[in-house]
Amino acid sequence: AGPEVDLYPINGGLHARVRYVSFNMGVNANMSGFLCPSASGTVSANAITVDVDLLVNVSSPGVVEIMLTNKNATISGLNVSLDGLLGFLVNWLVNLFEGTIASELESLIVNQLDSFKEVIEGALASLELNTTINFPPLVGTGDSTLVQLETSMNSAAFDTLGGALGFVTRVTAEKGVEYETMGSIGRVSCLGSAPDNFGFYELHEMEIALFDDMLNQLLFAVWYGGSLDFSLGEADIGDGAPLASFGVTNLLVDASFMLPPVLTNCTPDDQYRMQVGDIHLHASMVFNGLPLEFDAYVSTSAKVAMSIDNSGASPALQFSVQTLDTADLEVTSVSAGGPAAKFALMELIQATLMPMIFELLTEGFVTSFPIPAIELDGLADDLPPGAGFHINGQTVYRNSGYTVLSGDVE
Repeated sequence: AGPEVDLYPINGGLHARVRYVSFNMGVNANMSGFLCPSASGTVSANAITVDVDLLVNVSSPGVVEIMLTNKNATISGLNVSLDGLLGFLVNWLVNLFEGTIASELESLIVNQLDSFKEVIEGALASLELNTTINFPPLVGTGDSTLVQLETSMNSAAFDTLGGALGFVTRVTAEKGVEYETMGSIGRVSCLGSAPDNFGFYELHEMEIALFDDMLNQLLFAVWYGGSLDFSLGEADIGDGAPLASFGVTNLLVDASFMLPPVLTNCTPDDQYRMQVGDIHLHASMVFNGLPLEFDAYVSTSAKVAMSIDNSGASPALQFSVQTLDTADLEVTSVSAGGPAAKFALMELIQATLMPMIFELLTEGFVTSFPIPAIELDGLADDLPPGAGFHINGQTVYRNSGYTVLSGDVE
């Protein structure tokens, strides 16, 4: 039978217990000479139990150090039995020294525990991410953006009730927009005097918290790389859009986000929202038989709801638009058609273009953040490849700028 592996939290780290039950091993020693006969037989034990404390320290981001303390190995019910004539002659002598043999084996196992340190460091390192994500243009035609997502562990705190691991995040992309920028926005306690005081609610066995700054870094990188500059036509909008009711045909829109989208609940009603600064829209169309072009600028926001998708290998956070609010819309130029054309264009933007853009943003971009599993197949040779555990999401909640996925361990 394979080993039983238990990990549970202690002050400063984890305690590991590896237990083999009903251990059996064959022995075959080939020797030559009259006074050195060959020997074969079996070594068995009722149980072999190994205990060790693993103290976890993060000296700098990405540098995890494990210290092994209180190392102990216990062999119970050891039995050494040799076969043949040699066994008949000396088994009684071996039996007298089985206690000594067990002590020597226990010391040998303890001396080998240092290799366990590298296994745990590797398991914790598997939580860190270094991946490249390809984001196509939001809709229609445009440039794709390669986003580099890296996380490094920068804190570890354990007590007898559990543990918390903290990570710093770096999200980068090559510049693909014409606009100058100072970088991704930071939350800074919603510019209030009282700092955010985040803590897990501990609703389930395991919780993973994503800070708004990290999600906004991801949105910033997608914008910075140019994936939010795109061109779309009637085929991209689809049959569901009532263009004919506006008297519009042959629609072609060039859209450019002049600022990156932002996720925040720093709003008067404390609702979680996606906010977008000026989106420049330049479009050409035929309006009631009259060819025209127009320019418009839109600033808007939308309430965002969160849910869980457990259908994949690991859970995913899903973001969906609940309510779209247009904060500001200005049509700056219309080449023909007068006030009637301007009014129709405003209705077209509010009723068709902006809902479609927000739906694509929340479904196609934000939900792609991966939740890694914890790999344990290196803890023992008998563990199958891919052995480990991951979170089975049960609920999502918000607290102090964090979106928290809470679930059970599988």
